Amino acid sequence: MKNLILLIIAFLSSILSQAQVTKTSVKLEDALLWEISGNGLQKPSYLLGTMHTVEFRFMFDSIPGIRKVLSAVEQLAAEIDMQAFDSIQRKTPTISNNYFLMPSDTTYSMLYDAEDFSFVDSVLSSGNARYAERIPAFWQNIYSRYIVYNRIKKENCMDYFLLRLANTSSKKIYFLETVQDIVDNNKNGNMSEYEVGLKEQASSLLFILKNADMIRNGYNLLDSIYRAQQLRRLSFENLTKELMALNGQVTEADLNKSYLNEYKSKLINERNDAWMLKIPILISQGPTLIAVGAMHLPGDVGLINQLRKIGYTVKPME
Repeated sequence: MKNLILLIIAFLSSILSQAQVTKTSVKLEDALLWEISGNGLQKPSYLLGTMHTVEFRFMFDSIPGIRKVLSAVEQLAAEIDMQAFDSIQRKTPTISNNYFLMPSDTTYSMLYDAEDFSFVDSVLSSGNARYAERIPAFWQNIYSRYIVYNRIKKENCMDYFLLRLANTSSKKIYFLETVQDIVDNNKNGNMSEYEVGLKEQASSLLFILKNADMIRNGYNLLDSIYRAQQLRRLSFENLTKELMALNGQVTEADLNKSYLNEYKSKLINERNDAWMLKIPILISQGPTLIAVGAMHLPGDVGLINQLRKIGYTVKPME
């Protein structure tokens, strides 16, 4: 079960695309696009839950009111400047050398029996002849991300499209996080994986390499939920439970593991709280579209509930 939970964490780290979903009517409280009004606002602003691996055409085909909103808003608030982040990622690692370099007195062959080493070596060496310089947890994240993101060109995803559209239509663009914020959050969110012993890291990596279909199945589930616009199922708790149940039995004890709670705190709660220091200021300046990952919208600490708590009327677009 520990390997399965680490697999779920690795998967959620990759997304926080092409599955087919039968169209059904969307319940209002499950909508992906919300109007923010009241509390002194002269004009409404809007909150959009995106999915970083879904093509931008989905917005126009399936999200009611999106064309009207894109015409009405004067500003876009996105999570991060994705183009700048991509450029920096290509040049620098997100975790310091102390965390991802393999100790000089340890080799991969020491972490596995002969059969498992032969398998891991064949997979990793086919992608990087110098893979042994980095610890297993590093490759665990690389391979889980590759499985998820190797389906759509980044330029065609919703988030990139919205940035391009804002640029071409001369709308003001704001970013809720800096590149360094993302680097620090990824580091904190994944730190538990890097701090466990090399033997345990090796075991988790082997599990992922042998069970890539689990990640694909998890991605297809997430993609289907998003395209069906079932927002409440995308809360951290509900999605984690569904992903774990997809691949085996799950108990309350499993869902309450301390590292799952810590992961949620770093990747969801703390980021939402930080964004809520900026969002009221932005929407007071003029009609703004706040476009962030859909997992940040539902739940007690979700942006919808937090905005309501401080006096805004937040209602789904019909």
